[in-house]
Order: sequence, then C-alpha cells, then structure tokens
Amino acid sequence: MAWNCRLLSFLRCVACGFGLLFSTAAYSEPTLVIYADEQLLGRGSLGAAIFPTFEKKYRCKIKPVGFSDYGQFLSRLEFEQAKSNQTKTPARAHLLMGFDQSVWSRLKFYTESWGDDWIPEGYQQLRSETKIERDFLPFSYGILSFMVDLEQVKDKRLTEQLLSANLSVNDLLRPEWRRKVLLEDPRTSSVGLEFLLFTRSVFGDEVWKFWERFKSQWLTLTPEWEGAYRMFLHQEAPLVWSYVSSQAFHAKAGQQDRYRAVLFKEGQPYQVFGAALGGLSKRTKEETELSRRFLEFLISEEVQLLVPETFWILPARKNTSLPASFRDLPKPNRLTLSVPKPGEAKDLIHQWSLNVLSPQSKLTLKNEK
Repeated sequence: MAWNCRLLSFLRCVACGFGLLFSTAAYSEPTLVIYADEQLLGRGSLGAAIFPTFEKKYRCKIKPVGFSDYGQFLSRLEFEQAKSNQTKTPARAHLLMGFDQSVWSRLKFYTESWGDDWIPEGYQQLRSETKIERDFLPFSYGILSFMVDLEQVKDKRLTEQLLSANLSVNDLLRPEWRRKVLLEDPRTSSVGLEFLLFTRSVFGDEVWKFWERFKSQWLTLTPEWEGAYRMFLHQEAPLVWSYVSSQAFHAKAGQQDRYRAVLFKEGQPYQVFGAALGGLSKRTKEETELSRRFLEFLISEEVQLLVPETFWILPARKNTSLPASFRDLPKPNRLTLSVPKPGEAKDLIHQWSLNVLSPQSKLTLKNEK
C-alpha cells in the first residue's frame, strides 16, 4: 500500500513535470529587435526608462542594437538588404528608433508602411511641426545651437557678444574664435549635417564662401555629437555645436551660470527624431502587433513626460509638461527645418567635401573609436 502510494506520487510528479515542460515550450515571450541611436540606450537613457515597462506590460523582450551615428545606421541596413537579397535571410530589426528627418529620405527604403488601415493612437496629439510624412513617427525634437563654456571665454566683451540678441552666424568668423569651435562631421553625424543644412539655408548660393573662411575656425571635427561634447567638457574649446536643451542638462546639475546656449538672429534649425517599422524583417502577426503597440507607447503621455530629462530634448506630444530645468531656456527668433529630398543630402555632403576638405585644407579630423 505504501509502495503504491509512493508510485502514484512519483507518477503525479512526472506528469506535472511534463505538463510544466510542455506549457513552457508552448509559450515563449516574443522578442522585438530595435535598432536605435546609442543616446537612447544605456544607463539613464530613455530606452532604459521605458523598455522594462513595455516588456512587463506586453509580456515580451526587447533586444536593442545601438549605433553611434547615422552613417553606421545606414550602412548596417544596406548590408542587411544586400544579404537578404542574396540569401533570402530576413533582416533583424522590427523597429528603427532615433533617426532624424535629414536621413529619412534614405532610411525610408528600409522601413515598412503603416498601411491604409492603421495609424498610431495618439498621432493626432503630436505637434504639427514634427510631422514629416506618414510612416515617420516623431517622438521628440531638438533645437540646435552652439553651447558656450563661459569659464573658458572669460572676456566680458566676448561673452556679451555671444549672448547678444543681434549675434549673426557671420560673427563666428571673427578672429577671436579661430580654432575655438568644435563641430561634428556631416558625413557621419546627423548633428553635423544639420549645421551644414542650416548654413545653406542662411547663405544660399554663398554658402561655400562662408565655409571657406569658417574651416579655419574649428579645432576639429568629430564623427558624432558625443565626442565633440566630451571635448567641450574637457575644456578643449569654448564653443560646441549642440542643442539649446544642453543648457537644461547643465541647469539640472547647478551649472546654469557657466554653460549657455548661443542663439543667432537668423534663427535656429531644429531636428526631429523618429521611429519606424523595420521593413526588411519578416514579422509574425504577434510581432507586427507588438511593433505597432511600441510606436503608440513611444508617443503616449507616460513616455513623453520622460523624454526631456532622459533624451535631453523636447517631447513631440503637444501640451506635455516640461520639468523645471527646461523652463528657462532661451527662445529662438525663429525655427527652420530642413528635410532633404532623396539624394540631396548626399550631393550636399559631396559638395562640402570638395569645397572644404580640399588637399590644401589644413583641417584636423578627430579620429575616435
């Protein structure tokens, strides 16, 4: 009798174990692969703040893959498309996140359309000035400007000049700023490309005359924004091309009297950051639904409130409350947005290379790994 009871107990345990095994095998959490700008990943980032919440809410896993610049982003997608065409192997990315409007004309060939039967919930709540075109989901935007470290400038006259309401882009050509400017390379950095596009909007056909003189003003070009800003913080130069909201970052750290945004009377360019459905991957029905839910989550009020002090630019959703660090930022005279047509940015960069990176140029390039 005791032996029979032990046998029965053993069989029940075996049956329970097999049941657990089969139930586990029958269900595994789906994984969303997201290709993203590295600034959206890592400790203290927007991704770190929102990915766990989405995973818990939708019982899935997010696998982020980071890229340091838009050149790397595009190269990866081009490679995957070529590989897919040759081997019929689908690409990995379900979602693309953190690219801007200046590369959209090249990037959209690697994305999937929303289709005629779906539009993200909350899309109507987004600022009209951030909407580039259908299939590009804006989730944040940044107003670009030079940042100045006033401790490096010290000269009161130069400080007043920089913070004057009448400051012109041409004032960057003054001899006081020779080798005092940090820039990002427009061939690899979207931030650097934005400055190139901005100067073209200001100077038109005279843009290369400006650059011929301006190339003696910068200390170096870095492949991406992070490298330039790191040099700026290490006091290698007093001016760096960045964002007005960089001032908010320093205000949060109690450094509002040292680091200030520099605005031009000609206005400021702004950059819209978006997300899209990856177009090279083969999704299951469940993955398609999750990808759409993630886009909606990204523009929800819950996430948009986190954008300012995790991504350190402005949220795309209208009427989103801003933290105290953002409330005293200087107001630009006007804003300009450049949305290059297909091939236009590539041609402009080519012209820039011919006119600025000539063999006679004494340009210093910052090589960083």
